[in-house]
Amino acid sequence: MSDLSHHPFAAIAEAVPAFGAAIRRHDAGDLQGARSAYLDLMDQPQLTALCLHQLALIASARGEYPRAVELLRRCIRLDPSQPLAYHNLRAALERAGDQAGAIAALVDLGCVFYNQGDYGQAADLFRQIVARDPNNYAAHVNLGTALAWRGDYRDAARHLLLGAELYGRLVKEVGVFARMIQTRLGDWLDLQPGHSLLPPGLPSGAIEKVEDALTTLGKLLNDANKPDEAMLCLRKSVEMAPGFALGHWNLSLALLGAGDFAQGWREYEWRWHWDRFPEPRRLLPLPLWRGESLAGKRILVWTEQGFGDAIHILPLAARLVDQGAEVYLEAPKPLVRLFRNSFPAITVVERPDNPHALTLDIPLDYVVPLMSLPDRLALAKSELPLMTSYLRAREADLAIWRGRLPAGGKPRVGVIWAGRPAHAEDARRSIPFDTVKRLFEFDKVQWHSLQVGPAQADLIDSGTVEDLAPYLDDFGDTAAAMAHLDLIIAVDTGAMHLAAACGRPVWHLARTPPDWRWNLDWSSSPWYPTMRIFRQAEAGNWDPVLNDVLAALDEWTSEAEAPAKPKRKTAGEKA
Repeated sequence: MSDLSHHPFAAIAEAVPAFGAAIRRHDAGDLQGARSAYLDLMDQPQLTALCLHQLALIASARGEYPRAVELLRRCIRLDPSQPLAYHNLRAALERAGDQAGAIAALVDLGCVFYNQGDYGQAADLFRQIVARDPNNYAAHVNLGTALAWRGDYRDAARHLLLGAELYGRLVKEVGVFARMIQTRLGDWLDLQPGHSLLPPGLPSGAIEKVEDALTTLGKLLNDANKPDEAMLCLRKSVEMAPGFALGHWNLSLALLGAGDFAQGWREYEWRWHWDRFPEPRRLLPLPLWRGESLAGKRILVWTEQGFGDAIHILPLAARLVDQGAEVYLEAPKPLVRLFRNSFPAITVVERPDNPHALTLDIPLDYVVPLMSLPDRLALAKSELPLMTSYLRAREADLAIWRGRLPAGGKPRVGVIWAGRPAHAEDARRSIPFDTVKRLFEFDKVQWHSLQVGPAQADLIDSGTVEDLAPYLDDFGDTAAAMAHLDLIIAVDTGAMHLAAACGRPVWHLARTPPDWRWNLDWSSSPWYPTMRIFRQAEAGNWDPVLNDVLAALDEWTSEAEAPAKPKRKTAGEKA
């Protein structure tokens, strides 16, 4: 019996002995017997795509390349996530003399790697494609997108601009725009004046949409702190395709980061039309509130996205109470107890698991997502902060933590170095424990960990830090703990928002590119007066940030240790 351990389908061959037997006949050269066996297994849904793939290999071995191409395309339609099928499709197309089709198969394979989050392998493959076909529009745009995700902004911008210029050979307006952006970015892209990125020849590859290239270019330029050129690209994207939801979404974030709240919050509503937005659009049998009078009305506000978003915008729900509404707020369970204690005029209930279900069995007049309130209430930048010290722990919880963290001794510093792994930007915002742990060598303070989730396990054998996580069941507990700490140092997480919303001194370790809330030029935050921001200068490099934090800690503790200066006597006071 032949060993199948190195076969790409070894796992399924072991799980389904009949499929394993068919592969062995195939490997032994019994193509007719293997073909019959694969055909017998085709009616099993978990095997259909695999059998089509194997039948295609048999067709190729017999020189029946058009048949192999047909079978592989059917295989990919059933299971588009199998890289091996694309490789073999490319080979079959090349042998059939269809070089353009072969390159298109490689582009599709690169998109598989990209969609699986393997941006390195995707970029490598797209580079191979543009080396073979320098005018391939799809390959340049996808290469630029993969490089943008890896943080290689300059190289990404070059390929996205090149893609836009290729498109410009078909639509002159786009070519003129791409060359204008290229001229503005010439020094940043290391281009000589008048030099064009464009190779000779007409574009090849899929060229149906240019808005993807423009919005990706706009987003990466915004991340690279090129806000003016970013805004031009994002506006051009939605001009070229007015219904392009992702373009509007990226434009909203750029506008909000630039402080243009009026248009930014309006564009933010496009999130519900983007098919990859992580929050489901709720289908509730209630009118959506669009700013109508709320006097004597009942309105349901539901939190969306992350814990930090809920904490951040929560004060706007209180404004609905001021307008005469009876406000009901759905929130995730970890926030319910804290929100109830902090806003007694609002009825806070736990948000249901089913996004299309209602928690309340009472007549309601309107419903609105919490993050739509800035738009509905026409929030202006001049109104910041929304509120100060607006979250409060219960007195009973504060008393418990008073016993756990008694006054006296060194200053107490809480620390949070990681967020939820499921967050789209978690790899950028979280700090590896091996990097952050050098903070704990600073011995002028007492270190307390507020870290929860998988990263809490990093604290094993870290004797210099007291782990508070076992006592933190929800955000109410965390708020009570923070009330007895002198300082909280945190990355961009819900708990960091919590510290600031409780009015605690918080040092925010901000990634680059930052979330739209933390403008690139601010060392403080208009949203939270007690926040100080320590920024990354280079994406992924936390060491300079931690150096700045350690220097600030040394200054902070020295000021705390300094004896109080005697009060100066004024004229008329007795000596």
